Amino acid sequence: HHNVFLKELLPIKSYVTKAVVIGYFNNLHPAKQMYVLNYDVRKNYIAKEKFDNSKPVEKVENVTDKSQ
Repeated sequence: HHNVFLKELLPIKSYVTKAVVIGYFNNLHPAKQMYVLNYDVRKNYIAKEKFDNSKPVEKVENVTDKSQ
């Protein structure tokens, strides 16, 4: 998050490293971690649901067998 850089790293003239990112992510609430990890999956699920709901429903007519 931007505040981590401004409050912690900038005063000591440090950079955002992989270790900083890992530490930040590990300190997030588990619900936020799951939201971040599942973001692409959720986006694809919503797009699929929107596509499935926009398909026109075919009308099925009763077909009778007149050969009998």
